[in-house]
Amino acid sequence: MYRDLIIGTCVCVMLISTGMDAFGAEPIPVIISKNASELEHLAARELSVQWSRLFGVTVDIRHQWSDQDKKVIVLGQTNSNAHIRELLKEDWPELSEQGIVIRSRSFGDQQFLVVAGGSPVATLWAVYEWGYRHGIRYLFRGDVFPGEIQPLRLRGFNILMEPSLRVRTWRTVNDFPIGQESWGLQDLQRLFKQLAKRKFNRIMVSIYPWQPFVDYQFRGVRKQTAMLWFGDTYRVDGDTPGKTVFSGAQYFENPDFAGKNTYESMTEAGIGLIRGIIDSAHNLGMTVGISIRPAEFTTEFKSVLPQAKMVQQLKKLTIGPGEEQGPDDPILHELVATKLRAYLDHYPDIDSIYLGMPEFPEWEEHAEEAWKQLQEKGQFSNFSLQELIQAAENRNVIASGPRGIKAIRGNLAPLVFFQSLFSDPAILTRGDGKNVELVIRAVDPALYPVLDRVIPKGASTLNFLDYTAKRVADNQRLLSFIPTERVTSRLILTLADDNVGILSQSAVTSLHSLMNHMKDHGWDGYSTRFWLLAELDPTIH
Repeated sequence: MYRDLIIGTCVCVMLISTGMDAFGAEPIPVIISKNASELEHLAARELSVQWSRLFGVTVDIRHQWSDQDKKVIVLGQTNSNAHIRELLKEDWPELSEQGIVIRSRSFGDQQFLVVAGGSPVATLWAVYEWGYRHGIRYLFRGDVFPGEIQPLRLRGFNILMEPSLRVRTWRTVNDFPIGQESWGLQDLQRLFKQLAKRKFNRIMVSIYPWQPFVDYQFRGVRKQTAMLWFGDTYRVDGDTPGKTVFSGAQYFENPDFAGKNTYESMTEAGIGLIRGIIDSAHNLGMTVGISIRPAEFTTEFKSVLPQAKMVQQLKKLTIGPGEEQGPDDPILHELVATKLRAYLDHYPDIDSIYLGMPEFPEWEEHAEEAWKQLQEKGQFSNFSLQELIQAAENRNVIASGPRGIKAIRGNLAPLVFFQSLFSDPAILTRGDGKNVELVIRAVDPALYPVLDRVIPKGASTLNFLDYTAKRVADNQRLLSFIPTERVTSRLILTLADDNVGILSQSAVTSLHSLMNHMKDHGWDGYSTRFWLLAELDPTIH
């Protein structure tokens, strides 16, 4: 049996190398524009792989077909490929930049199939959609193809698709060894390719202050903390089950940081990793945002931020503004601006900056004065701070009761701070003169009715309601208060949560409800949230 398999494989390779497919037919031409983009060339190569596996045929990537070609694929961007316009003519589709079209055409004895998109990346998605409709399933670990060769059919296709949610974000890096903070660039590149096949179009890199992904100094103090996993180490020798997979290593390491043990070497590796993430995502037509905690700093900066206090997290690794630092504090403004500029300098191609509200707010000493300033700037006076506090205390999400009170009070000073900081738009200007998108993450739900008036002008929002999809779905009434017609709004979708445990989780019923809510209420999209990637293929599907 093995001998037959080997011979069959060799015969197939010989046929392909001589320009013939396994059935003796000439290769099928795939026509792309002479000025096709890199993404369109990638789409053509991906189509070639699909058709070899699905139909047992080879393709010939060209710029023009001939009268002798009986079956022709025309691939590309609808507004730049003249061949597509020639074929579709009066049946021209109105596509957004994310729309895709797959249509059959026949002229005499020639059959044509148009596989196209409203942009280069949408063209790539069209190829993946074609593969999906012919039985390919795109899993995290790779693609699963049908078990048998299928007959090739070009007639009868009339597919026009537009996304119901335009931003589909994958969150990566994070802060635990069980997740992607442990992954090197090669692993992430493989993952991103699989995400592109599922039409994800944005990567959000979630970064923490103590990680080795930025270097800056302020008033003579330089950042000196660079660690992963909150500084914990994990033995993988001795009696560790499965230790042979680590090839004799003593400690578990991210492969891109192996052997790095100084601030300089860790930071150099970290910046290289994030730059690699950005380049890899851009090569797949995705945009990239970096999510940071702007007003948290590693403890070495305590000397330049008098009266700063420790921030509540798993460990005491960072400081934040205290009683003496109000939202108008000039030193705090200068320090945050320095930190932001460092990220833009390190990552000059970044598309978005996400600024997170604190998970456990502690900057509440200035709540009353901050609320007055928000009311004055936002020109709303229809409810009081006490009413906000009562709403936060009585709601049925995790941040309720005393934690809800602390959360709403702790949100007010950061929002005033953001409004002041970004009154100068130049702070978000890249070196090439383009501005990055500003996204404010996780504003307290009590502020949803006035969300567009408490965030900086022009900012988008990424909203967090609770830790599991079911709890969010049970409280989605709160999401209805967001004025999505006035502020670009996206929702954090929890696929699986660490506080549930390590057993497999499926939240598809709740996610379905939330997706429908977003579509019905004019939301822009979503971002994923999870820790373990295992067993999430059905949910992502």
